[in-house]
Amino acid sequence: FQYGISIAACCQDVVVTNCTSQGDWRHPFEAGDGSSSTDCEGPSRNIRFSNCVAHGGTQAQFDSHPDGEGITFDGCGVLGTHDGAAFKHRSKNSSIINCWARDCVPTTETSVIKISDGASNCTVQGCNLINCAGSGIGIDDGLDDILIDNNIIDGQTDRGIFTFTTG
Repeated sequence: FQYGISIAACCQDVVVTNCTSQGDWRHPFEAGDGSSSTDCEGPSRNIRFSNCVAHGGTQAQFDSHPDGEGITFDGCGVLGTHDGAAFKHRSKNSSIINCWARDCVPTTETSVIKISDGASNCTVQGCNLINCAGSGIGIDDGLDDILIDNNIIDGQTDRGIFTFTTG
């Protein structure tokens, strides 16, 4: 499968709540993609996923694209992945708040939470990452104003928080 719920192409002020994905989705919950859409009138802004859960799947279960802005994952969870990150922010002014991941095995991405691709001014706060492989939180270098606050990272097989060199 590819995408479950995808919010793209100039969508603004959208809230998605209490949804669950099950199975081999590439990105069950995704926002901010506008680059491949036709006749886009601007970026997707102010998109919130709240209390959503992804079971299994590949790549980033909660993903934001660089075209988005103000994407928030709040109270969301991931139970087991077998390829990518549980959460991946690539959009600026975005947040991952009070989320959790358990028993995830990121291989393509080496972090359970990944901040990359120009995602400056982002927050990762109050998250619990339990018994996952790889690093807990990975941040590409060159990003500005990243806040990592009050997170629990337990049982990782690599670093808790890691800054990647991209170049």
